[in-house]
Amino acid sequence: MDESLLEGNINNFHVLVDNINTVIRSVPGSNASDIDPAQLLDLMAAYKSDIIEWVEYALLDTRVPYTRNLVDECDGKGNLVLKGTLLETLYEMPTRDSAGPLVQRQEKTLQENDVAYISDKVSICEFETATLALTSSSR
Repeated sequence: MDESLLEGNINNFHVLVDNINTVIRSVPGSNASDIDPAQLLDLMAAYKSDIIEWVEYALLDTRVPYTRNLVDECDGKGNLVLKGTLLETLYEMPTRDSAGPLVQRQEKTLQENDVAYISDKVSICEFETATLALTSSSR
């Protein structure tokens, strides 16, 4: 029996993971490049973080201000902020002839429950905790 349904309580985080897996499995041969990232991002955006639902899966390391926990692998990846505030920095993709530091393209702050799309095909992406006093976690 699904533990998320015990005593009539639905664990919406489990539902989110199940829905993500359903989308991924619906693609023939699980070819990640055929998965519509917008569909996955919509699923994640609909979830409202509840630490009681996901804390058992979190690999929180108190020595660092930010941990990222993998839900599923696919070519494009979504990042759902479960706790805290993250600073996302996007950089231009370097060419073979590039020299010097990466060129910053965009920077934005993500709040709890915000979703970001991550893909090496789009740009190089860096995440860090926006507020050093808080610990952040994302899936």
